[in-house]
Order: sequence, then structure tokens, then C-alpha cells
Amino acid sequence: MEGKPFDLIRSALAVGADQYSDPHHSLQNLLCHVAQLLASDKVQTVGIPMAEDLLFIPSTASQEQDVRRWLIEQDWLLAIISFPNQAFSTTAPYVWIITNQKRPQRIGKIQLIHGKGIAESGNQEAARQPSPITEKQLRAISRRYTRFKEGAYSKIFEKEAFGYQRITIERPLRLTFQASAFRIARLKAQPAFLQAPAQQKPLLKVLNQFSETSVYAHREIFLSVLRSMCQAEGLSLEPFLEAAVLAALGKKDATAAICRDAQGQVEPDPELRHYENVPLQESVAAYFEREIRPYFPAAWVDLTQTRIGYRINFSRPFPRSSPPLSPEKLLQQLFSH
Repeated sequence: MEGKPFDLIRSALAVGADQYSDPHHSLQNLLCHVAQLLASDKVQTVGIPMAEDLLFIPSTASQEQDVRRWLIEQDWLLAIISFPNQAFSTTAPYVWIITNQKRPQRIGKIQLIHGKGIAESGNQEAARQPSPITEKQLRAISRRYTRFKEGAYSKIFEKEAFGYQRITIERPLRLTFQASAFRIARLKAQPAFLQAPAQQKPLLKVLNQFSETSVYAHREIFLSVLRSMCQAEGLSLEPFLEAAVLAALGKKDATAAICRDAQGQVEPDPELRHYENVPLQESVAAYFEREIRPYFPAAWVDLTQTRIGYRINFSRPFPRSSPPLSPEKLLQQLFSH
């Protein structure tokens, strides 16, 4: 007999059969168990049925992500076990085993057990049409948990292996400016322009003095010329109106000079912003030099926006339980419906 692990896993399956296939119920159930473990002054281990969504909802700003991160960083997550669909319901089921104090050999480790693979091994029909898990299969799963060794259906990872750093990649804003008839017409439709009737006529007079074919590749140079011409006409542009002129007369151009703010800092282009997930065990700087800088030399990482998340891709460490269908059988299945 495997004793407590076997009973713990079996009881989790019994609970999950009618209550916890839904992600919301899974999360609430998990939170209740966590609260009980926090309040306990004794070492306790529990098995909790969980929906598949709780493994890898990717957002770093979700309740599921917060709970997942807390359990892993507190080192409370012992193992996750997959089961055939019929072990719970129509939702792919998992059992999370958590504790408020790990044994020394499990500290900093998380074990993944492919119970679904164990149940389907050697039975291709079961792999395609799974049946409820048997007690023999459940004991095989329990033994792998107790032994805490790597094998075909048991993988052991450092807890940090599931973590990632969501980094924000910025690229510089580059604009050209031109006082063409089209762009001036665009300015006339700007709310800021419409809200400054006293400055409309003198501003348009200034803009019409620009050569319509002249293109300024430096925002600072264009601003300097604009301000000088306004001053010559006795016009002092309000900041909001100056911003409207820049918005209307400016155009994105990868060949233009980089735009900088009043402090000389490079301004990012929000439309070029993107995000990357860097493994927690990897240096962001090394990742950036390898994956980003060769393609975008002027890019940088906004470190103030970095977020930590955890995602458990359960299928990656394990081979397919059943071979893919041949094209002939796929076509046969397609036309049989």
C-alpha cells in the first residue's frame, strides 16, 4: 500500500468528479485550501482538483496568475498530476498537491506526473476513447509520486523553470514634418485647433510660409523653425496648440531622426512596442543581446515595466500518449460525419 499519497490523490479525484471542472470553482477551492494551510500550525498536505486553465493562463495580471505565482514562490507546490478526462468530467483534469512545509529533498522542486499517459500506456483504444482510471493505474501514479524520481511519466523541475519575465521592448519614435496642404487640412480638424479661434488665422499664415515640399527629418529643427516664424508674426503658441501642430504635420518615418523629450530622453513609439517572455533562469540582458538587438539595434528594455509570471506547460515534458493519425484515417474520420 502506498498509504497517504494514494488516499490523498483518490480523495481529490472523488471531489473533482462533480464540483471542480470549472476554472472559477477550481480557483475558489484552491484559495480555501491555501487559507486553511496558512492558518494551520501543523504540517499539512492536500490534493486539490484543478481545471486546465489554472496551469497556464498567460496574463501576468490575473487572479489565477497571482495564486500560481504565490504557491510556486512560497515553495508550496509539490506536484501536479494529469488524469484522463473521465477521471473528473469533460474538462481535462489535474490534481495539484500542495503543502505548507516540504521535505528537504523536495525543497525548490516541482514534480509533474503524467497520469493520463500512465492510464493510456499500452492501450491505443483508451488513448482515443479514455475510460475512467482504475485503482491499479492510480497506485502506479501514487508510487511515482512517493519515489520522487525522473522517468517516462515523472519529471522533476526547479521551481524557477516555470517562471518567466515579461519584458517590454521599446523602439524610438521617428517622425518627419511637412506643412503640406493635406497635413494643414488635418490640423484644421484637430479639436485643439478648433478651440483656439484667436490663433487660427495667424497660425495658418505661418504654416503657409513653409515650402510645401520641404520635409523636416528632425523634430527639434522643425520646432525651432516653427517657433521662430511664430515669433516673427507676434504669435505665441499655447503648448496644447503646438502639440496639435506636431500631431497633424508629423508622420512616422523609419529614416527620420529619433525624437527626444525635454530631458533628452529617447521617446518610445507606442505602435512599435512589443513584449517578450524571458525564462526566469535567463538573464534579460543576454536574451536581449541575442534575440532583439540584432534585429532592432535602437531598441531597449523598459525595466520599470517588467513583470514576473509563471506558466506550467504540462504537455511539453511528456511525449504524445498516442501517435498521430495517418492522413488516410484523418480523411476517413472527416467524411464519416
